[in-house]
Amino acid sequence: MEQPSRDRHERGGVIIFVVLVLVPLLGCIALAVDGFIIMTGKIQQERIVESAALSGLEHYMTTQNSELAVQRAEQTVLANSMVAMQGKELVEEGKMISGEQGRIELGEFEVNTLHFTPRIGGPFNALRVELTNDGGRSIVALFAGVLGFKSFTLRSAAIAYYDGTMAASGKNPYTVVYEREETL
Repeated sequence: MEQPSRDRHERGGVIIFVVLVLVPLLGCIALAVDGFIIMTGKIQQERIVESAALSGLEHYMTTQNSELAVQRAEQTVLANSMVAMQGKELVEEGKMISGEQGRIELGEFEVNTLHFTPRIGGPFNALRVELTNDGGRSIVALFAGVLGFKSFTLRSAAIAYYDGTMAASGKNPYTVVYEREETL
């Protein structure tokens, strides 16, 4: 009398096991890909606000013209956003829209408290650039849509400030401080 082969009865069990292991594994890979996309977008956005804040403040410190400093910072955002996003603008039609996509402000930065206060009249020692990639410019999730996350909105802000004591000692007088706040 022949006994039935164990392989024939166990094949279904192996398939179930493979499916149970493969589905969570693919889910983890998908979330890792989306996480990488989000972090890359955040790093690019931080580089943009940092370079814009530094550029605008350096221009203000050399010209003492607040309007030109803001324009320089805005031009830096525009130029860098086109490069970073491979042609997908972070800003619309060649200008930033105040309050929606970004804001550029001159003001006073207190080093001891790390507090920025926007001001209308000068002199200024700091320039703050804020950029939000919302609306049609949000970061689109590839796989997180399955969990209900279609896109992610990131906000980055950087404050460049001039420290006269550093300049007097022959060191670089410009420093950048980041405001950390993300909205996912």
